[in-house]
Amino acid sequence: MPGWGRGRGWGKGRGWARRGGWRRIGVIGRRVYRRVPKVDEEKCVGCGMCAKECPMGAIEILNKKAKINPNLCVGCGRCVNVCPKNAIGFK
Repeated sequence: MPGWGRGRGWGKGRGWARRGGWRRIGVIGRRVYRRVPKVDEEKCVGCGMCAKECPMGAIEILNKKAKINPNLCVGCGRCVNVCPKNAIGFK
């Protein structure tokens, strides 16, 4: 598109300014909302695969059950995909 600068408009030129500046996706008002997965403790067997896969280290195994720290979780969903018992999900 002419006049959008280099690439997708994030380099030199008028690209990002023309689109209204930086967009805050997932922001409503001044609060940032993110999806934190929940653990179904009846299904969880405490295998620890979710804790190994978590890039932020937000999951720990306590009493053979996974516990997710919502303050550390970024909501990437890797734990949901790796759980063999489908005990973790966005509910």
